[in-house]
Amino acid sequence: ALVAIPVTVFMAIGASEISQVAFGRGKCDSACVSEIASPLAFYGVAVWGNFIGYLLNRTLSAGNRAREVMIATIISVVVTIGLDLVFLQPMQQAGLALASAIAVYLNTVITLWFLRRNTPEISVRALALQQGRVLVAALGGTVAALIPVFLMPSGDTFWSAVVWLAVVGAVGGVVFVALARVLAREGVRTRADLRRPAVLARLPRESQASVLFHPARAVPRARALSIAAEVVRRLVFDGGARRLERQLRAWRHRPGA
Repeated sequence: ALVAIPVTVFMAIGASEISQVAFGRGKCDSACVSEIASPLAFYGVAVWGNFIGYLLNRTLSAGNRAREVMIATIISVVVTIGLDLVFLQPMQQAGLALASAIAVYLNTVITLWFLRRNTPEISVRALALQQGRVLVAALGGTVAALIPVFLMPSGDTFWSAVVWLAVVGAVGGVVFVALARVLAREGVRTRADLRRPAVLARLPRESQASVLFHPARAVPRARALSIAAEVVRRLVFDGGARRLERQLRAWRHRPGA
């Protein structure tokens, strides 16, 4: 979220200037840049959904739920094709990008529902709170970035677009980082409270293992999806996908499993 949400906002706001910098040379005139910018904005909106969907798909796969991943993918592909037919005529290339963005978030919702249904241990509220903190910081950065957007003329040449992107990105980025640091302190305090022995003693053993992420303390008969739920929590809060996959494989192949 710390990367996906700012990238989503930046691409949506600066789609025209990004297209100007990347393609606005040679035979690609202003009309060409405009045709590129419209779908780019919708693809930018889909970045956050792609990040979350990737996380959820990896987690379902780790829990041996490839069937659910396949179902969500098939539904998303069918919806994308249908929306392509609806949006292509009135919106041209931008309609295809919009259809893709809608399908991305639909896939995210479906995989999240599958994960929650098969893994009641997972805390959707914790995931929502963490993503919500970053989203609030991104909204603050967006409001700040809109100030130079309205004050500065749109970049219709290469260097003017570069300057526009640099100023908008710097203003929005500084505000976003500042708000994210302030909001992160609350999340760190909440995490520290959970690790206190007095608090852990009141939790079930499954919850204690989820908080501490120590395989030796987990219940021997814990299901694979319980570990997958911990993968989600750890990925969202602390990162380290590859390290978690190694721990998950070690946990599954432990002696006596």
